[in-house]
Amino acid sequence: MKKVGIIFTGAIRECLPFIRRNILDFKECFSGYDVEIIFSTWNPKKGSYVHHGLPYVFDYDINELNDQIEGIVDHLIIKDQKNIDDYLKTLDKNPAIQFYQIIDVAKYLLENNIKYDYIVRGRHDNHFIMKDVQKYFDGKLYVPPCYHLRHSFTNPNETSTHLLITTYENFIKYANYDEEILKNFCSTSLSNEHLDAALIKDIGELGFIDDNDILKFKNRYWPDRPGHAEYK
Repeated sequence: MKKVGIIFTGAIRECLPFIRRNILDFKECFSGYDVEIIFSTWNPKKGSYVHHGLPYVFDYDINELNDQIEGIVDHLIIKDQKNIDDYLKTLDKNPAIQFYQIIDVAKYLLENNIKYDYIVRGRHDNHFIMKDVQKYFDGKLYVPPCYHLRHSFTNPNETSTHLLITTYENFIKYANYDEEILKNFCSTSLSNEHLDAALIKDIGELGFIDDNDILKFKNRYWPDRPGHAEYK
């Protein structure tokens, strides 16, 4: 049986009450595989900053997080978050925080000799359900052709940062991106979505997930987007 590592990354934000449901529902999409869950986030801290006009809050109840992930997470990575101004930014002035976390997870897998056949990277603030996942285990780096609730596009220069399906060999290449290399990519990337596409194409061949295979894509952090009021 092929082994799949499903990685959940990102800030906790206000998705905390839904994390357990989000993990278990997404894991069920890979029921025909030997699955392990890798969960990565930051320790709570005071403060916030404005991101796309919405408050990005650092603080959360870590005891509630432990209750949410108890018994369902195989590898837990929690680090202290740097000051927001210490992160590299793309040209639209948004910090490339999530890519630091992806790089940290890749390094964690290497350092601990943890190997899989395939890697799926998601976010714990997404309620994501899909079908026919086996179609995407062919060596490409697959992302959804939709951004924030089926706002459809297939622009090869701007990709969704919410989901990635690829091989272990492809994912582990993220460990090679040190601060200087990432700085060079950020200096020519208009946004995090452009940065995402640039890194993917540096690693391998980009592919798009068939929109018909995406049965649900809800993101807790964007309640003002069409349809997001249904997230519950």
